[in-house]
Amino acid sequence: MSKPTPPTLAQIAAAAGVSAMTASRALNQQPGVSAALRTMIQQLAAEMGYVGNRSAQRLASSRGSGGPVVANRPLVIGVLAPDPGAPFVGALLDALARQTAARGDGLLVSPLPEPSPEPPQRALALLTHSCDALLALRPAQFGLVEALADAGLPVLAIEDAHTPDPRLPAVAPDGALDARGAMAQLLALGHRRIALLGGDPMLDASATQQQAWHDALQLAGIAPQADWLLQGEPHAGGGAAAAARLCAMAEPPTAVLVHHADAALGLCAALQAAGWALPQQLSVLALADAPGADRVWPAIAVWRADADVLAGAALDQLRTAAAGLALAQPLQAVAGRLDPRESLTTPWPAPAQAPHPAAPAAGPTPVDIVLDAPPTDTADRPPAPAF
Repeated sequence: MSKPTPPTLAQIAAAAGVSAMTASRALNQQPGVSAALRTMIQQLAAEMGYVGNRSAQRLASSRGSGGPVVANRPLVIGVLAPDPGAPFVGALLDALARQTAARGDGLLVSPLPEPSPEPPQRALALLTHSCDALLALRPAQFGLVEALADAGLPVLAIEDAHTPDPRLPAVAPDGALDARGAMAQLLALGHRRIALLGGDPMLDASATQQQAWHDALQLAGIAPQADWLLQGEPHAGGGAAAAARLCAMAEPPTAVLVHHADAALGLCAALQAAGWALPQQLSVLALADAPGADRVWPAIAVWRADADVLAGAALDQLRTAAAGLALAQPLQAVAGRLDPRESLTTPWPAPAQAPHPAAPAAGPTPVDIVLDAPPTDTADRPPAPAF
């Protein structure tokens, strides 16, 4: 007679009337579950014959009588990584590899396939049975959060967005602090006419950036102007559309804070096609990096998440969760830093003496972005249009 198939974590959760994530926390001694509920779920699992995965059993065996993992025990950390070639993901993987090696931990990375209707079950199965804890970089794929909860391991997300999924503990950039820091940088350079090219105003991240922009101007004694507030999609087309509006202004801003470097690339290309001299006539600072943003002229300055700080915070949080200890906060926000590049400079004198370059009659059109920077000797650069 064949042995009965043991129940899955999802079946235990359904029988207990709780989510798979709650059942996982209860069975793996993670925080966030009351003592009474934890006992009930554990008793139900025992009655149903539930058997946890091997890595969970290995993790549990390192605890003494339900206590935390031995502090110096090396961990094997699994990472689910979408698009390892993207700047954010590549920098994070490099930082995680260096820091886990320095801590004596192991790292097992599984690239995520292209988004699909189903979560990457095969990759999750490998990581679940080989690792002690999981890191998910930008877990946006359909069903992935639920699949991670069902894995039965401590899980943490590292986000590049400012509004991470509330169902997973996460380390993410501090959107408000980053926007305030970027505005402080522009103000310190002497800019007083600063536009904001923001994203969808219905998104929390965009609303946070807009509030920081508005507050920074007011604290500097500057009244925000309605036409300084622009919206655009996070791609080159959104930036080009914003360029048309800047070209139509009688007195355009001297700097613009952009929600994403992809939009900044389109903005700069369209303005240069219209005859603007950058960065002299317009300093540009983006709040998220993009491939190629450091290879154009002028290279797009970015206020971005620090990969080393994010990786260190994530590994600290993950070890805390693996030890069965409560996290101080489910979302740890981390401040970024400035990568100045060439699109930042002090403002030229106000262009009141002569009109600024105007857009062509049909408006800015898409142009090829030249990836070879001009010579660094300023004498070799074409002169900027005179005012």
